[in-house]
Amino acid sequence: MVVLWLRVLPAVFAALDTGAICRSKAWLFTQLCAELTDEQAQVVCERLLPAAAGLTTGELAARIKKLAIALDPEWAARRYASAVQDRA
Repeated sequence: MVVLWLRVLPAVFAALDTGAICRSKAWLFTQLCAELTDEQAQVVCERLLPAAAGLTTGELAARIKKLAIALDPEWAARRYASAVQDRA
């Protein structure tokens, strides 16, 4: 997961490192962006990271999910399929 932060989400890692966001919010970005392309994940971070400090984790998660679906309509289906596969 750290590789994803450094390679695709360096702004999230930097915000966490400087204390701009908490660990829970950084976790949301990494987990919810995992099924997106690198470019899509960067768009999510560019658009939502500036406001992340002022949002609750629930609000941030909802915004990340909404934007992820807008960027990739199949995102939710892939996450669901991955979760079902992980249960087995």
